[in-house]
Amino acid sequence: MIKRGGYPGHGLWALPGGFLEQKEWVREGLIRELQEETSIELSFEQLQQYLVKTQVFDHPTRAQVGRVITHAGLFQVPGNTLPKIKANDDAAMAKWFPLKEFWEMSDQMHDDHYEIVKQLAQLPKPV
Repeated sequence: MIKRGGYPGHGLWALPGGFLEQKEWVREGLIRELQEETSIELSFEQLQQYLVKTQVFDHPTRAQVGRVITHAGLFQVPGNTLPKIKANDDAAMAKWFPLKEFWEMSDQMHDDHYEIVKQLAQLPKPV
């Protein structure tokens, strides 16, 4: 997750993201934005391999700024060690969260990013 440095959502946690460039494919944009905002220590090629799912989120009132259609991606990184990340671009902070902490963060998340994570990763809430 990244902590938003700009508005809207300043200081809230969010998924790394942004807008597609004019001649960019969605998959390329997902990877570029992830790299730009988190400086993740994985190559473009590795991230292409680890991107296992994309999904569109298009509820008409999902974003504070008006009508925004989001393409989100799920990356499955192999191994037991998470790659290093650090905030970059317009992110104030970048951080991995254990699921136990994630479940307590709904009021700290920007727009519908909490629901996006739950749906994209198909996470059942622990009992």
